[in-house]
Amino acid sequence: MNTAAPPSAERTLEMTVTSVHPSLSADYVLIGRDQADRLVRALVPGRIVPKVPVVGEVWRLSGAQVVHPLYGEQTDAVVALPLLPTGRAIVRYLAVDSRFPGVGWATAELLWSTFGTGLYGILEREDSAALAAVCGPELASLIVSEFGAFSNDVYVFRELDRYGVSARTAGAAARLWGRGAVSRIRANPYTIALLESWKSVDGRALRMGVLPGDARRLVAAVEEALSRALRFGHMLAPSREIARATRALLGSGAADARRAVAVSIGKGSVVGNEDGMIQLRGCEFMEREIEGNVRERIDKPVDVSGAKVGVAISNLEAEVGFALTGKQREAVFMACGAGIAAISGAAGTGKTAVLRAIIEAVEQMNEGSSTPGIRLVALAGRAARRMSLSTNREAWTLSRLLTAFDMGLLMEEGLVVFDEASMLDSPSIYRVMSRIGTNVRVLFVGDPGQLPPIGPGMPFHKMVGSSFIPHVKLDVIHRHAESTGIPRVASRIRLGTYPDFGAFDFNLSSRPGVFFIPCPNAEVPEMALKVLRSMVGPPPRAGQIGPLHSRDVQILTQTNHGAAGARDLSRAIEWEYMKNQEPIEDFGFHAGSRLLWVRNDYRKAPLTEHGKHVIDPRTGQPQCAGFFNGSLGVPKIVDGRCLLTMDDGSADFIGRGDLEKLTFGWAITVHKAQGSSFNSVIIPIVPSPLLDRTMIYTAVTRAEHSAVLVGDPDALRQAIEAAPRAASRGCGLDFGGNF
Repeated sequence: MNTAAPPSAERTLEMTVTSVHPSLSADYVLIGRDQADRLVRALVPGRIVPKVPVVGEVWRLSGAQVVHPLYGEQTDAVVALPLLPTGRAIVRYLAVDSRFPGVGWATAELLWSTFGTGLYGILEREDSAALAAVCGPELASLIVSEFGAFSNDVYVFRELDRYGVSARTAGAAARLWGRGAVSRIRANPYTIALLESWKSVDGRALRMGVLPGDARRLVAAVEEALSRALRFGHMLAPSREIARATRALLGSGAADARRAVAVSIGKGSVVGNEDGMIQLRGCEFMEREIEGNVRERIDKPVDVSGAKVGVAISNLEAEVGFALTGKQREAVFMACGAGIAAISGAAGTGKTAVLRAIIEAVEQMNEGSSTPGIRLVALAGRAARRMSLSTNREAWTLSRLLTAFDMGLLMEEGLVVFDEASMLDSPSIYRVMSRIGTNVRVLFVGDPGQLPPIGPGMPFHKMVGSSFIPHVKLDVIHRHAESTGIPRVASRIRLGTYPDFGAFDFNLSSRPGVFFIPCPNAEVPEMALKVLRSMVGPPPRAGQIGPLHSRDVQILTQTNHGAAGARDLSRAIEWEYMKNQEPIEDFGFHAGSRLLWVRNDYRKAPLTEHGKHVIDPRTGQPQCAGFFNGSLGVPKIVDGRCLLTMDDGSADFIGRGDLEKLTFGWAITVHKAQGSSFNSVIIPIVPSPLLDRTMIYTAVTRAEHSAVLVGDPDALRQAIEAAPRAASRGCGLDFGGNF
């Protein structure tokens, strides 16, 4: 939080950055030297930077000069752009910027003393031979390459700034098209329509001389209308609705909107079908590719050993102490003998038991052969960890799998299993299936009653609704799961029937079940905190944080924002429950805080063996388990440093540079929790466009022991009884009769 005094005069300065301090709010405090070598400080909002500032870079900053009560004078920047270094500033730039590993101060000083200002000309000409005479060919090549890439970025930032393009958009354009971004945007100002708001892009294009009826504008408006539909989950939409949305964007008559759709189809950027639906060319391509991949797998026979499948089932039954149902056995045999298959079922129907039997059966059938085994995949890190624990096999996140493909992983045979498959959107399925061989079998396991994918499409729902894709629906809730009452209540919610919720007793808060506490919207945040207090007790004494986390109580919200949102509730819990714990530096959290990691980082959590890091033989670098988006962790101080241990067991030290990847995790959104489970969950219910039965069902089924809903009874009943919004999603996948 900025506690600076009221602003004084506006100022512009050029700063050579000596240190960068990111905050939990994704802003940056930059400290460095100005052109007179004076120490200066600036607060730079993350939204205005085209790239992450790096030590050694020179930045031009404009904003109000204020006096911070603790740190003295600083500039509160409203404009921030990186610059190419000038004069001797290149010495610091080469010596400390992370782009130039191995250069250092001695080499940078030697280059400057040898070439002086002529060093800039050498770099512009990309004359690595001249540099090689001083620093060797490897360093010379590195310096020329990295300086050229940064020079291109700075050129794009500067030129696009002249057109009023935002810093973030300029940064994205530079990453997409490099130096060519400027000529692309000059030729067609609508090139960046997906990177900036339509109002900004269209206004700028009209000021640059584009006529209202220009074909570029018409096509861009249709693409914008379809892109907006895509952001709401629609892979395709009715032509008449897109024409209506296009008319609103163009601000002209219906004829112009219809012409815009026709022009877009004629130019091939939009595809129409005989049902009056249209979609972006990229969406149409992905859906046809998915259909083709599925078709190839359906047509491929798979040899299956019935005896080995039977042995795997018997082994599992002996281990768990109960017999699989007929449907469960059918699902195991189907999955082992199909090139592609789907298993669906509500909470408590035994999908995990079936998956364990499938894994053992496939491994037995592959024993002694060169056929690769099984790749288990979930979307989120916590879900992958849960999948790994339940199957006793390694499970990957989808992001990790895609990254492995990018790094050269090949899969030509074997089995890929997607858990929580209802979360998979069409682009994600396309990205995986386009990277694996047609002999790789694919199994989707999930519950179509849960939240739909955040991304567009409803591929899993289309699969389980097809008579051509092998599919088994598990429909028997097992007694060991039913004892909590959660599956029974969840099943009624899933079907759109308002259940009989139990009355929550604050004196018996450890009882299993699903409870509802009605209260006005304004009282929901405090009531949710009151329930939490009854479940976990008073704030722990210093260093006694273990019992709080062991009770595993999680608040699940609809959104991050608002009084009943994840951010405000998490802050309130942090303030109340961590007040006795030791602060960790000035990071804004304490030893024992619950933190949510929000960005995949594959460099975290080095793997160890016999006390030493496991080294990747290809790269020579330590292999890492990684920290993944959606994982919850608890920090503590070890040897004066902050060690963050995640709920999947991985751990690593973190520093200031990691703060932008963290937020408080005492309350998280239902979307973040999908694929996870907790002992008890507390669910604030407030009117919201996101509130529907899939969200409530998903939240309730995250609980293993008890779930407590708090809030507006009318909003709750209406959300449960109304049809899910995802039912109206546009999805062009066709696995039907003509498939």
